[in-house]
Amino acid sequence: MSIRSEIFNINYFQKQYHIALPPKELQNEVAFYWEFNGYWPLDLNDSIGEQTFANLSTSLVFNLGSPFKYYQDHKQEASIVEQSSLIGSRSTPIIFEHYAHNKLFGVKLKPAGLSRLLGINAQTINNQVIPLIDIKPKFRVLSTDSK
Repeated sequence: MSIRSEIFNINYFQKQYHIALPPKELQNEVAFYWEFNGYWPLDLNDSIGEQTFANLSTSLVFNLGSPFKYYQDHKQEASIVEQSSLIGSRSTPIIFEHYAHNKLFGVKLKPAGLSRLLGINAQTINNQVIPLIDIKPKFRVLSTDSK
């Protein structure tokens, strides 16, 4: 597995990810939407690792393809993500391992977005990857009225 860093390998990330900004009504909660298409000219058994550094944001990740792996530190065995998940804020780096044909859609939330949209305290899921099916959100309706 070759590892790409979000800071040092900007060209790789620009090619693999498509980014879209949220509508005005969600800009206080959502930083951006992203789509990952794991298509590259590698052998199907080859993988690419993406190192993401500590950050305060959480992400909703919808897995639309094959599973991917993550490592919370370089010595740990990989954890496999087979379903859509909530990725908590990070106080440590994490490496995501992708194989050809991974397809993911994500919503990168701003630090307060998780609480405001889903009623979940982000501190309770710090450094965790939780299947969405295990999340019991308290969905919030955001008013666009300026009363």
